[in-house]
Amino acid sequence: MPNTRPGLRFDAAGVCAACRWFEEKREIDWAAREQQLRDLVGWALQESYGPWGCILGVSGGKDSTWQACYL
Repeated sequence: MPNTRPGLRFDAAGVCAACRWFEEKREIDWAAREQQLRDLVGWALQESYGPWGCILGVSGGKDSTWQACYL
């Protein structure tokens, strides 16, 4: 991580926040997270009364706009 990155923070051990987050992601139960997503999608499909078959969370930024246009 370059030291010119805005908002760069280091903890007491001198490790940057991005590296700590990378370490935390190893502890996530990805299978459980996938099941949560599948449950949410199943619920949404059951509750849907229109022709739409997807869920897209967007922030309004360029990446979200691209995703919405792509879908």
